[in-house]
Amino acid sequence: MTQDEAQAIADTLCKAFCIRKAKVRFTNRASNGYYRPSTKEIVVGNRCWRGVMNGLLHEVAHHVHDCQEDRTYDRSAKGRRQIHNPRFCRALNDVVVQAKADGIAEEYSWETEYRSVRKLAIARGWASAPTTPA
Repeated sequence: MTQDEAQAIADTLCKAFCIRKAKVRFTNRASNGYYRPSTKEIVVGNRCWRGVMNGLLHEVAHHVHDCQEDRTYDRSAKGRRQIHNPRFCRALNDVVVQAKADGIAEEYSWETEYRSVRKLAIARGWASAPTTPA
């Protein structure tokens, strides 16, 4: 994937959700994708540990969540922000469904998600539980 391809995918998804476009910065240095709410910037690249498409869709979901929510975070028992909360998980599923509908992605690998996100996706029926060999 190239910078232009990643930007085009993000633009298509932002348009589908009727939200402001995010700026995508494509890099081959970062092994983690991330989203900067203050600048509406997504950083992702070919070295992303979850795969470039999954990483891009995950970070676009952060942008969708940022634009659609009031940015209040759930708090853990220790008072830490919970960014991957149920509202984010809903945004991620919505992005995945839209990406499939637009022909951007055939599948989304929920197995590459953080445990809390994967657990909620399974509970809500968006992903199937992993099968264990007998």
